[in-house]
Amino acid sequence: MFASDDGAVTYVRKPSQDVHELLRRSQGGSVLDEKNLLAVCRSCHDRIGKYPQKAFELGLSIQSWKKR
Repeated sequence: MFASDDGAVTYVRKPSQDVHELLRRSQGGSVLDEKNLLAVCRSCHDRIGKYPQKAFELGLSIQSWKKR
């Protein structure tokens, strides 16, 4: 999903290994809220952390002031 967006990476479907929090717990998110969680492969999870602005643009992360 994330890796295929920039066109620089060949998209390879991988099984989900990680659970990503859209809104971090440190910013008021909860791991008990299913709407705040996204199952992702390790590569995409690493990219979400490495490119936070792109993750925000794609809706893979939420700014704390834009809580749902």
